[in-house]
Amino acid sequence: MMASGRVEAASAYSFPLKFTALFGSEVQIGGIAVDADGNVLLAGTASAALPVTAGAFQTDYKPATCVSQFPQSPPQTFPCPVAFAAKLSHDGTSLLYLTYLAASQSTGSAIAVDQQGDAWVAGGVSSTDLPVTLGAFQTQLKGQQNAFLLELNPTGSRVLFATYLGGNSYDRVASLARDSSGNAYIVGSTTSPDFPVTGGAFQTGFGQSQNGGTSSFAAKFNATGRLLYSTFFQGESGSGTNLNSIAADAGGNLYLAGAHRGGSLPTTPGAFQTSANGPDAAFVSKLDATGSKLVYSTYLAANYPTSGNRIAVDGQGNAYVAGSISLGSGSAPAVRSTFPTTPGAFQTNLPDFEAAGNLAVGFVTKLNAEGATLIYSTYVYASADVGLSGLAVDASGAAVLAGGTYALDFPTTAGALRQCDPRTTWGSTGIALKLAPDGSRLLYSTYLGADAPNAIAIDGAGEVYLAGNSAATLSVVPGSFGWTGSGTFVTGLDPAPLPAGSVSCVANAASRNATAIAPGEIVDIFGSSIGPTNAVSATASDGQIGALLGGVQVLVNGVAAPLLSAGPNQIRAVIPFESANSGGTATIQILNGAATIQPITAPLAAMSPALFTADGSATGQLLMINEDGSLNSKSNPARQGSTVTVYATGLNNTVPTLATGVIAPGAAPLAVQSQLQIGSAGFGQGEIIYAGAAPGFVAGLTQINFRLPASIFHGFAPVYLTGPGASVSQTGMYFFLQ
Repeated sequence: MMASGRVEAASAYSFPLKFTALFGSEVQIGGIAVDADGNVLLAGTASAALPVTAGAFQTDYKPATCVSQFPQSPPQTFPCPVAFAAKLSHDGTSLLYLTYLAASQSTGSAIAVDQQGDAWVAGGVSSTDLPVTLGAFQTQLKGQQNAFLLELNPTGSRVLFATYLGGNSYDRVASLARDSSGNAYIVGSTTSPDFPVTGGAFQTGFGQSQNGGTSSFAAKFNATGRLLYSTFFQGESGSGTNLNSIAADAGGNLYLAGAHRGGSLPTTPGAFQTSANGPDAAFVSKLDATGSKLVYSTYLAANYPTSGNRIAVDGQGNAYVAGSISLGSGSAPAVRSTFPTTPGAFQTNLPDFEAAGNLAVGFVTKLNAEGATLIYSTYVYASADVGLSGLAVDASGAAVLAGGTYALDFPTTAGALRQCDPRTTWGSTGIALKLAPDGSRLLYSTYLGADAPNAIAIDGAGEVYLAGNSAATLSVVPGSFGWTGSGTFVTGLDPAPLPAGSVSCVANAASRNATAIAPGEIVDIFGSSIGPTNAVSATASDGQIGALLGGVQVLVNGVAAPLLSAGPNQIRAVIPFESANSGGTATIQILNGAATIQPITAPLAAMSPALFTADGSATGQLLMINEDGSLNSKSNPARQGSTVTVYATGLNNTVPTLATGVIAPGAAPLAVQSQLQIGSAGFGQGEIIYAGAAPGFVAGLTQINFRLPASIFHGFAPVYLTGPGASVSQTGMYFFLQ
């Protein structure tokens, strides 16, 4: 099911959200981990003083002074970033420790925890005051920025190990992992030709990439901090390789994911995909425990750029990769994506994204232990950009993911935390989802309300922990830790449905993005076990759509709403015209004799225009009837100068007024017809011939007949509908013009 919208039942959120800790805008969190007791460990970067805890390793905020240089502007000084580490209690109510890491110009990029509860932190450092320990591999800063690796004891009071790692230029950490033997692994990029590599490592020569002198690296340290190997990881000279994420198995093998440009990354015989031509290609590689050779290496390439963003590995050595595919290049994609998917996976084919431009979609792929076969591979897409930024695998083999989307119809699951997009303005919002172990379906999927998380972890009980840099409208659980009311967040989420009878949200049935409901608007109400066990659809009786369907009624400020369909987790209703007299808020109460349903409140507006699509999605091909009565499509475009028909909702009542639930017996113009405009940047304003009730359909469905002007444009034509004031229909709608 695809669902989204704006109006929510906030009281429902306390069930799946365990805590919502807030750290303010002075913090950026780079990594998250969970220890054996369920405590949450964080690594990040501070730009101002933080509430450090007594007894922590370093409690003084002592940043170096950084200087910004902008053309034609005087230099500006500001506190340099400072890396920190923190531990939150399992319930998210208190800080067990928070400490700076003593380097006065540094960033905390990643964190992992060992079986003893020690935190291993990796990042970048540009100062000479990293608290290196006796016997460290590299005790001094060598370049503009080096990588660092540091180990803290379980109380955050003492540094057990710390070392620089880098050369005479610039080194950056992208990811950190640990194995069950206590070994630590870091990967990243370097512009240092003298970056330290070890004899016998897989690649010991610094390469010249397409971006100049930049190479990727991978390094392994044992539990005491001794460097076991360090290697470059790249293709031939002139190519480009980005290492984005790593994971390690119990045998000490290292799994790498990223993107390669140039088609020259080393691959292995028998691997799933041994060659890639053209754009950036995602890859998965497995280094042996000595760092000297590849166990396997394969591309996950397509005819559009792909990237492996995150990787995880299960106990059987299967690798899970979450990544992105960039469709199009400045215009709608001309050909279908050739990214490999598997039969029976969640989303195996992409629709035609005519209005998408440079659309980004996600993918999740599970490779077998030999890297030769796809166990499953699926797209993760909606009608607008989808990005996947976090991946973890639970004990059952289910992939748990975090990311962000601009789509208002991202697929969510019944009873999820937020089945509707909570944004009040256009932009990206965070998502979290859980795939079945076989990749065939969503077990859980929700909007978050926060910005896209940049880090994810999971505990043994399957609880999910997310961290990101803007809480936005994420619900705050009372009692959670926080010294600010917004900013960077850490939250614990139980990916289980809300209790039966919980209402998640109300959304415009056409656009799924209404910020408020309007009289006569056709809406969808989403929740968990809110309707009849078996889905039913309405039939008209005596020229009227009834208000009782499947034993369920919906009251809007006490007035019964006509019901068009009702199922266990979704009810489609028409907001009564009488609600126009209710002020600015509507209370919606579902009456279901089989269950107690919580009420929900929603902002009430005079108008909330939205256009219907041909396939029922939130955006895309407009439901348009050409002048000859045929359905508009790419292969059946409308004739220039012809009169066409489209359908909308959320435009209130007609003149004369129609009664709530009545089947419109004939034409009746909207009260606001003279204030409507329909048009496009492609064809200009259309001349509205009629805008009013759709004869033979329930009052609240609007029919708009308009004449297409002659245009120099042909083919794909975006379209919009505007009403009084600032009311406007959803973006991403289009039709085809001869």
